[in-house]
Amino acid sequence: MKRLYELVASHRDWLTRRILQYAKDRRHVKYSSTLEKAWQLSSVGLSASLLKALETSEKVPELGPDDDYNQDPIASFGIAEAQRCRERGVDLGVFLGLLKYCRQSYIELVRQAGFTEYHGAYYRLFVERFFDRIEIGFCTEWATAYESQRIKQLQFSNLVMMNEKNKYVSIFESLPNPVVLVDRENRIERINHAAATLFLGSSIPGAQYYCLLRDRYLEQVEAQEASCARSIWFGGEPAEKVFPWLANEMKGFASSSEHQSSFETGVQSEAGMQHFRVILAKMLDVDGKFSGVVVIVDDITKRKQAEAELRQEEEKYRNLVERANDGIMIIQDGLLKYVNPRLAEMTGFSAEEATGTRFADYVHPDERDKLVEYYKRRMAGEEMPERHETALSRKDLGKIEVELNAGVIKYQGRPADLVIIRDISEHKRADEALRKARDELER
Repeated sequence: MKRLYELVASHRDWLTRRILQYAKDRRHVKYSSTLEKAWQLSSVGLSASLLKALETSEKVPELGPDDDYNQDPIASFGIAEAQRCRERGVDLGVFLGLLKYCRQSYIELVRQAGFTEYHGAYYRLFVERFFDRIEIGFCTEWATAYESQRIKQLQFSNLVMMNEKNKYVSIFESLPNPVVLVDRENRIERINHAAATLFLGSSIPGAQYYCLLRDRYLEQVEAQEASCARSIWFGGEPAEKVFPWLANEMKGFASSSEHQSSFETGVQSEAGMQHFRVILAKMLDVDGKFSGVVVIVDDITKRKQAEAELRQEEEKYRNLVERANDGIMIIQDGLLKYVNPRLAEMTGFSAEEATGTRFADYVHPDERDKLVEYYKRRMAGEEMPERHETALSRKDLGKIEVELNAGVIKYQGRPADLVIIRDISEHKRADEALRKARDELER
């Protein structure tokens, strides 16, 4: 039995896919979970029970008239499933029908494994008897339950499901982000409180969910109530009618193979232009029973307004810097990150030529070592004079006397030096001329 054990243990995913395919083809998913993970767990439980039976005995589990199936570990799987199915209101025939396809999947696995005729027949018989005992356990449990017990179990199960439903409705309605559920026909199935508040101005949490028939309800209520109901219920309305700005993206996403997509858009409303970041996600449903699209909306209007205001501020300061009478440069890691037009004019090097090069290359050779040391000490946090006189090299190899006024700033999230450069060549020449004149007078 070791070879059968290894076969089943190594093909759990294959068995899950096989069983799920049969369930989808024969429409058994209509009354079961919509998530593939749930089917995987169920298949794993079935395989685990078979592997345990193989560990216990190598003999085929036969069916004796005096067998106590309540004490049988194989039949216990069927008993547990009977209790779960009864609680969920699953019909006996539905479960047994699906179980037949589970049996068929395991038999097909054995047949295609390439065993000898003798071993293949023995292994198939073992699997057959394994499923027979599960069916007996299931039917025994199903038949022995009294009607009153079934009703109590069903009532308890309904109560649990109602509590679960209420919990998830509360979660859905309490989500801070607007959420819209769109079905496979591209019609709105449900919107939450945040979505109703954002798009409609006001809403009552949960009211959209509990509204049954919008049009019939609107005919029966007063005008004020009708207005409120109309504002919170869109069930069945085409998504493109209620949210026309979603139409193109929804159409493209629905026909694509992507499971998730996002985009930003602007929508003109009575309150002005609103900006949204929208996430589209396809529902995880193996059968398509709840297939559709989840639309999650994030209102980024304030962020966009802040970005626009920041761009305006940046533009204002950029204009000031670009039109400044003094040269301005930003140095980071020893490289020129920015050079304004006035500095380019002073040195003869264009901003494109200078940006990204070593700032030390633009310092006159007579001053280079001294200025590089000054810069290093400043960036290391040492107290240094903010004003400093030095000389820069011009592109035509000339020399220009300048006064530097430097300060440490943050540039693109990292420390940098902002340097304001004033041309003092004329002052230097004037000072030199004055000195010479004074010397002449003193002779």
